[in-house]
Amino acid sequence: MGLDAVIDVARGILRFSVNTGSLSRVLALVGIGIILVLALGYGLYGAVKLGKAILRMRFDHFTAMLAAVGVALILIAALLP
Repeated sequence: MGLDAVIDVARGILRFSVNTGSLSRVLALVGIGIILVLALGYGLYGAVKLGKAILRMRFDHFTAMLAAVGVALILIAALLP
């Protein structure tokens, strides 16, 4: 019953309609909401830190980082089917 409630809430969120019929579904919805807020906060914090780090980089380090990102993207594209 516990995992079914989480799956029902997740499906409801994806359809933008949540029917909170039981306490387990309400708790699952609150838990998912807390996790989403935390993920959004950490994502914004990381983006700000990354932006500050990029702005403080020297030109040669910046170009090396761009080259590394390019190589990583090429490798990921080669590994994907």
